[in-house]
Amino acid sequence: MNIEAVVTDLDGTIADEGLVDDKNRAVLDRLFDQGIPVIVSTTRMRYSASQIMSGTKVFQHPAICLNGGMIMGGDWDKPGEVWFEKSLDMKIARAITEFTDDKGYELTTIFDEKKYWRQRRADRLGKHFENPTAVIVKNNSEALDAGEPASFMIHRDGNGLQALLEIEEFVHDNFSSSVTLHRHHRDEKFLALTVYPYGINKGSALETLSKRANIDLDKVLAIGDDYVDVPMFDIVGKSVAMKNSPKEVRAKADDVAPACTERGFACCMEKYVLR
Repeated sequence: MNIEAVVTDLDGTIADEGLVDDKNRAVLDRLFDQGIPVIVSTTRMRYSASQIMSGTKVFQHPAICLNGGMIMGGDWDKPGEVWFEKSLDMKIARAITEFTDDKGYELTTIFDEKKYWRQRRADRLGKHFENPTAVIVKNNSEALDAGEPASFMIHRDGNGLQALLEIEEFVHDNFSSSVTLHRHHRDEKFLALTVYPYGINKGSALETLSKRANIDLDKVLAIGDDYVDVPMFDIVGKSVAMKNSPKEVRAKADDVAPACTERGFACCMEKYVLR
């Protein structure tokens, strides 16, 4: 089939440990030289995604951030035109922060351009908290002084697996009709949980983006490495999972590329897209 656009996840797909290697960057240049748009679709905020993709031409095209909670127009290497965004209901956000504060768990509370870390997480990360998007708060509830958040992220690191499962159960039992829960993995390991407004996912965001940008989804290749990428797989002409994906994700894709550490993105583009 003739691929006219590529939609790619970042972490574990085109980027390893937050870095895009030279081979993947060279392939990106070849795609753009051949007139193939590359659209980023990531759980990350706009700022951190733009840092990873700095020096590439992806900013010429729209991007999906926050797992579909925000769609940016072109030139998204800086705050710019927002095509879509949705926030959590404040009553739900308040209940989640109060539950996690009572349990002593750490949330990352995420807004469109800022994220709030509980002090204990900042202490543990040390110098890494020197991030222009990060604000340190004493407890999770304090972050809501900034308004309705786009999402919450709960990391296994610092909380433990049991905390992720307890928060997932609490949110599901109380707000399943109002929020979307996403699990995030590295290979088969459950690493983090995110909470978004109901209906937010990469697939619905891609549908919205494609209509506005006049993109034929039947001629799109989507590539990713986790369960959050499956809603994109379901609506495009060609779907590819990374070898480092959980096995259920690989089963949902049309093909499997080599692992991210084996430059699977570049291999996939050379196999299906580049002429």
